Amino acid sequence: MNNLIIAILIITAGACFAAPPSIGAIIDSDNVNPPKTVNVEYSYTKENELILTFRGIAMNAAAKGVTGKVKVNGGSIKIWVHEIYDAGGPFDSLKTYTIRYTIKNVPKMSYIIEHNDVYAEGVDRLVTVHLDLNKSANGKIEVEPQEYYRVDLTPDDPWDNKEEIRLTPLKKSAEQVAAPDS
Repeated sequence: MNNLIIAILIITAGACFAAPPSIGAIIDSDNVNPPKTVNVEYSYTKENELILTFRGIAMNAAAKGVTGKVKVNGGSIKIWVHEIYDAGGPFDSLKTYTIRYTIKNVPKMSYIIEHNDVYAEGVDRLVTVHLDLNKSANGKIEVEPQEYYRVDLTPDDPWDNKEEIRLTPLKKSAEQVAAPDS
């Protein structure tokens, strides 16, 4: 009887652990430091799907998948990512990943795409890309991500259904450097 109870507890405990929903797929990884640039490949299908592939995203080396949130709003597509782990949890090291997202029901128009990995482990980076799907249905763009410090995750946490997180750039952009101090 005791063995039966223990077996039921083990099965029940295992059933309670459910991985968060995946928003993308890891298609490759490498044991290198995050590159200075990120390559973004895109393809727009006849079924109104936008397939985005980001090469050079730093995350925990134990990542088994990608969860988070994808939000399409007018000419803006925002992607917030976080690692999915198995029962072993995170490691104390990073890898560079290639991640593919398939976003359904995307109208054919111009977009600013923001890929924000501030919730993932590693260097907090924001990759911003402009795509005009009316001009080209597929292509490849190389961009230098902006690196950030986390300032406050609570007020604008996307999992609390708010828009943005507040971030402070590690270095000033050209526009910030040229602007006079107020």
